Amino acid sequence: RATTAFVAAATYAPTLADSGILIIFNHANSNLTLPSINSTGYEGVQFTVFNNTGSAINAQIAVQNSATINGGAASSSDDIASYKAATFIVTGNNTWARIG
Repeated sequence: RATTAFVAAATYAPTLADSGILIIFNHANSNLTLPSINSTGYEGVQFTVFNNTGSAINAQIAVQNSATINGGAASSSDDIASYKAATFIVTGNNTWARIG
């Protein structure tokens, strides 16, 4: 991995150029806003989130410009259990896929 971002009680908002970062949530109020994808050519951009908070995170992953995660709104696709990880990968214009 190119880098690791440790997120406390804040929102982390990487850019598409930050692809590959491992994002570790260390606080129950950690949040992630996935970047906007307004064109094709970014397929494969990815971010992995590891929940190190000790409790499940719910509705703490957001997207810009009404993008979807696995075909739905971000809030219905982003729960990550305690000490588990999920990878979010660009699959097309304004489309993210959640793996894990």
